[in-house]
Amino acid sequence: MKNWLKSYWPEILVFAGIAAMLLNNTAPDMTWINTDSDGVHYVYAAKYFYVAHKSGAPLFLLLGHLFLQIPFGTEFWRMALMSSLATSVSCVLVYKIVRHYINNRWLGILGAVMFGGSALIISQSTIVETYALLTMLSVIGYYFTVKKHFTSAALAFGFGVAIHPIIGFTALPLIIFHKELRRPKQIIIMASFLVFYLYNPLVAPFNPPPTDMWGNLKPNDEWHDFLSTAVMLGGGLAIYDFPKRILDTIGIMAVSLGVGLVCNVIYFSQQGKAVFKNELFWVTVIPLAFFMINLAPQTYVYAMPTIAFGTVAAMVYLSQAKRVLLYATVVVTSVLFAINAWNMDIGRTLDPKLEASRFYHQELSKVPDGQIIMPYNGWEWAMVYAYNKNENRNIISVSVDTVASPVYRKVLDGLNVKYRDVGIATQQTVLEKQNELAQSIVEMNDNVWVTVPYNSENYGAKVVPANHDASLVMKIMTEPPGKVHWKPSNPYGFITGQIEVSEWTFITLSNHNMLFFAAVVVVWFILDWILHGMPRKKHKAIV
Repeated sequence: MKNWLKSYWPEILVFAGIAAMLLNNTAPDMTWINTDSDGVHYVYAAKYFYVAHKSGAPLFLLLGHLFLQIPFGTEFWRMALMSSLATSVSCVLVYKIVRHYINNRWLGILGAVMFGGSALIISQSTIVETYALLTMLSVIGYYFTVKKHFTSAALAFGFGVAIHPIIGFTALPLIIFHKELRRPKQIIIMASFLVFYLYNPLVAPFNPPPTDMWGNLKPNDEWHDFLSTAVMLGGGLAIYDFPKRILDTIGIMAVSLGVGLVCNVIYFSQQGKAVFKNELFWVTVIPLAFFMINLAPQTYVYAMPTIAFGTVAAMVYLSQAKRVLLYATVVVTSVLFAINAWNMDIGRTLDPKLEASRFYHQELSKVPDGQIIMPYNGWEWAMVYAYNKNENRNIISVSVDTVASPVYRKVLDGLNVKYRDVGIATQQTVLEKQNELAQSIVEMNDNVWVTVPYNSENYGAKVVPANHDASLVMKIMTEPPGKVHWKPSNPYGFITGQIEVSEWTFITLSNHNMLFFAAVVVVWFILDWILHGMPRKKHKAIV
């Protein structure tokens, strides 16, 4: 043991330092920072065995319930601890994958620091979210695949299947590249984890949450929920927003990988067409490409595996690059680690007042039982359900974003919420219909409260009486459709979500979207592979 510690003391210090930083930066209580819109509600669902949104994340909720049994810290901190521990494990695996490709311990250590100090990685490793855990499972699956332990890889991907479908960003390319992962045994192992989704139909009848807080408007219809999730995750970014999204992506990667981004570009571009046969290229690029065409900017969080595998690619390139680039990488990585660790310390330098906690404890207490609250933002609306359950209250929470749904209006009927549903023109857009219905609720009910932002960069909001002022719940487009957008956002504002309230309050779905162009590119690649790349049997010539 003494010799082992003596041999690996640099790695131990680095791994312990990263883990300590993540633990220190973990949110001490409820926060919405880092676009943690689901965090409070995940704790709520895990605590009471409720159904979470759409695909459900059943394994995440079950693990969360176990973490909630920790006898110290707030409930939010206990469940967020799962994210920080997952990333600490991922750092070790990134180191080991680098060592697999290049037998250089110092580059392995540098890779761990680059990954652990990434702005994107820190942001999602200090809150209650699924993505740090999913990234860990992606990295574990990749590590066991390159080590030829395919059953262990299948188990890792199976665990990911029980949390979120985006585990496919890593699993599917590796399944394509490695026939061993396509064997019946491995496929059965991965598919067997679908059994966790029995959680939804099993718990829902016995422990239904009050009304609806996850958008699951068709009870006991898991196929509908899966399909609606697939549609939501299917792209849809308007072509007018694509130039800006490219620049935003570069900014996010720059503050996350530093010089490693340059290393990635050089490393993959040097391979020419052969890069398409490089599995590391696909697991790095696919999550990033998905974010670049996706309608919701919040899906930048799906690019966490890109940071992990991009770090590996950067270290592989540095092993053969000039020393000046290596030295530059060491300096920039160290500086970014320090900056990101300091700036993303939740409860101190980031969201110092823990606005979500303040909203829960101070603002919601203003609303009497039986009265209506119409929060402007979805995360505020959904928090009311957790507040009612935990505090034994009965505030009626109405979602402005969902009132256009006929199914949701049946929920409002059951709550005796008055609204005007006569004369709504069929040619109205969803936004116009939503605004007219929300306006009628404020005008026709005397007991309505609303939320007004006061510290938007930290998601701060105050609860105030509506006093029949419908303008407080009306939503307008933040950017006119049909106009090309180029100006990038602050990458740190993007990653922390500090621009979400001001810039992402309304997202336009366009028929002229990047999903169509992405589909064309995919079809072109498939046809090109069929015509030129598909292996063909050689026939002996007949003499």
